[in-house]
Amino acid sequence: MPTVWFMVDDTDPRLTYSGSWTAVNNTGSFTNEPGSDFDEESRTGSVYNNTLHYTTGNVTISFRFNGSSYLGVYGTQDGIFSNGQLPFISCTLDGVPTWSFDDAYPTGLANSNMLACRADSRIGGSSPGEHELLINVTNYPNSDWYFDYITYESLNNPAFNGEVLQAGNAELIDASNYSMITFDAGWTDTRNGTTATNIPGSKAILKFNGTSLSLYGDTSGNVSNTASYQVDNEEPVVFQLPAVPPDLTSLAKQLLFTTSNLSVGEHTVSVAFNGSQSAMPLDIAYFYATSLTNAQQASLISPSPRPNLVQSATSPLSHGVIAGVIIGSIVAALLLIGAAALIFKRRRRNMQLAGMPFGYPGLITTPFRYQDDINISVHSKSSTDTPPNLQSFYTTTLDPSGEQGTAQTGGDPANGLANLKLQQRLAVLQGEIAHRDRQLAEGSVQQERAFTVHIDSGLRQIGEEEVSLGMVEVPPGYTVD
Repeated sequence: MPTVWFMVDDTDPRLTYSGSWTAVNNTGSFTNEPGSDFDEESRTGSVYNNTLHYTTGNVTISFRFNGSSYLGVYGTQDGIFSNGQLPFISCTLDGVPTWSFDDAYPTGLANSNMLACRADSRIGGSSPGEHELLINVTNYPNSDWYFDYITYESLNNPAFNGEVLQAGNAELIDASNYSMITFDAGWTDTRNGTTATNIPGSKAILKFNGTSLSLYGDTSGNVSNTASYQVDNEEPVVFQLPAVPPDLTSLAKQLLFTTSNLSVGEHTVSVAFNGSQSAMPLDIAYFYATSLTNAQQASLISPSPRPNLVQSATSPLSHGVIAGVIIGSIVAALLLIGAAALIFKRRRRNMQLAGMPFGYPGLITTPFRYQDDINISVHSKSSTDTPPNLQSFYTTTLDPSGEQGTAQTGGDPANGLANLKLQQRLAVLQGEIAHRDRQLAEGSVQQERAFTVHIDSGLRQIGEEEVSLGMVEVPPGYTVD
């Protein structure tokens, strides 16, 4: 953004007062306080913000700022003394003298908004950056001075926080050089430092980010006239250009209109002359615009609110729906917990089974091997569970060396052939067991096992408790060797 002109009131904490000064807190109060009646008596407009600083001594004011170096210093001239005179006001910017102005003493009057010093491209102005302004006041026995405000041009792309901006003041620079204002054809500069037109429909257009705007201008003649202003796309508003009192010819820097409580954001305000060309013209002295605060600016760039997924208060959820949602959430959570526990349990069981030979889920088989230091008896199942021809079977005793002991058999000799085949199968199994035992011996792994020989065919499922005890199932007709 280009530059703007900031207003600095006499109460601004950045100002440093040296010497004897007295604060005037309300220039429209009509009290005995010096300067309290200036707004009523002034022919050059009201005091800015209704506050002043008053002095009768030789004093100074200093002000440091960042800007282009263009500025103006304004005060009020008091004509209270019958034979008074104005004080001498001089200013320096970074040690370099600026413009100073001599005016006629306003006997019996109080003229506010009077330019005391100016820095521009010809005198006092320098390069953009940080500067220090020093205001020197030299009073006489019959003089005094009231300091009102400073206005200065900012650097490019300034930051704002609710400051008041001035635009269109032709006493300081050409009105067309203010970045906030553009003028249609038909506007001219006057000798009084204003910009005027009497062409119907001719407009001055001002753009700004802020919440209020005021226009000050000069009036002349005893016949009033009209003009209008339009904010954005709203309907134009007509305002009066009032006639001056009969004993006067003109008044300067009078408030013509104020539009306040504008929405936060950028606005375009156009001011148009729409009165009689034979009456007073529309004569603009300057605009005051209130900029946005930091909070207001933040509200413009904050993210858009997310859509409200909850029903509005006008159609609340029923108790049944709420209960259903709660119960459904609890059930879903329990199912997830149960599923996780089941998966964990199965994984742990599979990991246990992975270390067992022939490990199948739900089916546990064990190798046929023995322990060197114990004797294990192989017994048959009870006679009530076996066929008659197998009720009388044999008992095999293993000695600690692992060799097969004697086998006692009973029953029909006709079973000899069958027993011979079983012995052949047992011999093959014994070879496999011997090979397994050698592998265990090499790894220094010995485990204690309990063996059970069955007389019927088929594999057996054993429980986790039997696995932990080392239980080994032996098929029918086999020995543990």
